Amino acid sequence: AIMSEHLALIPLSFALAIMLYFSTNLWGLYGVGFLITLGAMIRLNLAYTVLFIGIYITLESILKKGIEFKIRLLRIISYGLGCFTIIFLTVLPYFMAGEIDILYDKLIKTSLTYVDSRLNSFNVFVSQISYFYYIYKTSIALAVITLGIFIILGINIKWIIKNINKLDQAKLNYYLIISLFWLSIELSILKSGIFFPHYNIQFLFFMLFFSQKLKHKT
Repeated sequence: AIMSEHLALIPLSFALAIMLYFSTNLWGLYGVGFLITLGAMIRLNLAYTVLFIGIYITLESILKKGIEFKIRLLRIISYGLGCFTIIFLTVLPYFMAGEIDILYDKLIKTSLTYVDSRLNSFNVFVSQISYFYYIYKTSIALAVITLGIFIILGINIKWIIKNINKLDQAKLNYYLIISLFWLSIELSILKSGIFFPHYNIQFLFFMLFFSQKLKHKT
């Protein structure tokens, strides 16, 4: 069955592709903010991804050499406007109908109440690790997928550590961006209050970006 976690991957994957392979000009950053926030509207816990990428873009804009202060500021604002656009479009119909309280109750309050009633982050992590141990009893396909994720991740981590001093800034940014997406999704799982096996599908797509990069290593 298609679940919210899977639907949220669509805008997240486009946002990641823009950051990795296309020019992150002002319109590009607007698009990234728009798409990531769209993913967060589908699955509220992905607000961590919005935050992580927002911090990255802010720091990258501040530290970026050779650009004017105005451009640095506009880069940050562009991402923020992309985020705001989705929030505005979500709230507008409820505001016009005078039903903001329904939006708050259904989207925010219900999600927070659900999380508060479930496991804490540590117990979710224990469940996630336990699942990896018993995965072969659940599904051979999921076991293969999970094993593939860890093999590719392990190969890349080993390669990055070995070649860290040889990587140029572009490649460092490439791996940093993917890592931020991975970490923010893991945090969203830990904060969800429960772990289900299909959550691992969220990591599968990002594994493909690692695979693509491996082809160009020398």
